[in-house]
Amino acid sequence: FPVLRPGRRMKALTRKLWEQPIDLCLINTRFYVSSLYAAFQCRRRRIPAVLVDHSTGHLPMGNGLLNAAGACYEHMAAAFLKACRPRFFGVSQAVCRWLAHFGIQAEGQLYNAVDPAEVHALANAPDRVDWRKKLGLPADQKLAVYLGRVIPEKGVAELIRAFSAAAPAGCSLVVAGDGPLLPRLREDCPSGVYLAGSVPYAQAMQLLAQAQLYCLPTYYAEGFPTTFLEAAA
Repeated sequence: FPVLRPGRRMKALTRKLWEQPIDLCLINTRFYVSSLYAAFQCRRRRIPAVLVDHSTGHLPMGNGLLNAAGACYEHMAAAFLKACRPRFFGVSQAVCRWLAHFGIQAEGQLYNAVDPAEVHALANAPDRVDWRKKLGLPADQKLAVYLGRVIPEKGVAELIRAFSAAAPAGCSLVVAGDGPLLPRLREDCPSGVYLAGSVPYAQAMQLLAQAQLYCLPTYYAEGFPTTFLEAAA
């Protein structure tokens, strides 16, 4: 959860930022402190602002008490944002319905998108990584892929356990991404599972292009995951 750190450096950076001629501010996600800061500054400086929300449920925090505290914070953040009066949109109809939970009427959908031509160009670049060769796998090995943050809420540990239990012949699971759960997963990584860590975007697209299956076993309702679009492209 990113939090702005006040001080001379932030003051200098924000002064440079607000000196720029800004016609429109696009704010991604509703409840981050940086989102609240941006909405406040836009209201104060009379800069038109559009807020695009991505969630369809309260952010899970790990236990009942923290979940309740997180939900309370989200409602306070939503009330603050409504007072700043940006234009609200969601990345899906489900997100727009969730915004109504906070008394916010979304104006419509601004869907997540990828450029298929760009994804194709990256996936087929002359210097592309051969992931099977990189992992020391046979050329005919099938690949299942998870791509994203390695956090408990994404269900990565459960995916690895399920893959290990199923033990599909001639298939490997590649987990590409970083996060606080990664060190623990590396302590007891089963055979056939490869934890690639943080992967540059171009190589991530190459991994998707070379795989047969993309998995996203998330525990919370994703708004409209960009990784689905990238995998489809």
